[in-house]
Amino acid sequence: MLIHSIWQRKHGLVLATFFFALYAPFAGAQTTAFTYQGKLIDAGSPANGNYDLQFKLFDTATVGTGTQQGTPVVVSNTTVTAGVFTVQLDFGAGVFSGANRFLEIGVEPPSSGTFTTLGPRQPITATPYAIKSANTATADSLSPACMGCVSGTQIGSLPTNSGSYIQNTSTPQANSNFNISGNGVVGGSLTVTGGTLNGNGSGLTNVPGIFKWQVVTGTSQQAQSNTGYIATNASPVTITLPAAPNVGDTMRVSGAGAGGWQIAQNAGQSVIGANLFMAGVSWTPRESNRSWYSVASSADGSKLVALVRNGQIYTSAPSAGGNTTVGVAGSLTGGQSTAIELQYIGNGQFLPLSYVGVPVVR
Repeated sequence: MLIHSIWQRKHGLVLATFFFALYAPFAGAQTTAFTYQGKLIDAGSPANGNYDLQFKLFDTATVGTGTQQGTPVVVSNTTVTAGVFTVQLDFGAGVFSGANRFLEIGVEPPSSGTFTTLGPRQPITATPYAIKSANTATADSLSPACMGCVSGTQIGSLPTNSGSYIQNTSTPQANSNFNISGNGVVGGSLTVTGGTLNGNGSGLTNVPGIFKWQVVTGTSQQAQSNTGYIATNASPVTITLPAAPNVGDTMRVSGAGAGGWQIAQNAGQSVIGANLFMAGVSWTPRESNRSWYSVASSADGSKLVALVRNGQIYTSAPSAGGNTTVGVAGSLTGGQSTAIELQYIGNGQFLPLSYVGVPVVR
């Protein structure tokens, strides 16, 4: 409750004292109305009878200046007893924006016909400004001026396991979900327990061992580490090895189209081809015609053994194999339904880990 005094006399009328109180009945929701009570002195004595009262709201204290806020509120035929009167005023919530507001009062005595303006205007102080809270459906957003006005202790006092927010905790929070549409950064470890990570991984990058597959419909493609490529063109598709791989990075190529695929290498790069098929190898006769009885090879095909009936056993020298030519496109090729997985082992070299079909080193 705030009490003020006015000593300004005009036309024999004096508003001696008054106070404001917020009007918010317990039976219903808060409204924008508030109670104004004052004491009116007429011709030196407390006024009695009925008076018309007019109330206006301004942004300055001096009568005759400033800008009126909202519309006037006229309370007709107000009963004044021993100088005291009480009225309900409602200027609406829109006029209370937080800026200074001053109340200008006009009194019309019985049979006067005109309002007498009392001065100075009276400031609207803290209590009626509580209706500002009813002016917004939600709280005002925190501004830079509010930095630190909500403490960690206050946040920590929120009830746990609520479905309305995500709480900072080292244990699983029940009944909570989240959905983030923007970008995020995880500075520590991210663990998934009792659930799954959904999606095809197409947005993941620089994650060793995690593969995303890309369909290549054209005839060339620059490869990225830890990515697989499906060549679908009817002409050979040139896949260029990753330009700056890390040791341990892998890539895969699969031929789905009739043209198959061929590997292109950047400067200083090559594919170790010792365990791959060698194209264009010429066979040179080393023995005369004999009664050959059987022939066998080692598991990797690098060494042959032949047997002459009632004769000797002949063995071949192990195949030296060979790497692809550094920087040459097409030195490793595969046809339709042929696939290969390569791993970068350092020094510009890629090692075949596995393959399907017949990839050929040329």
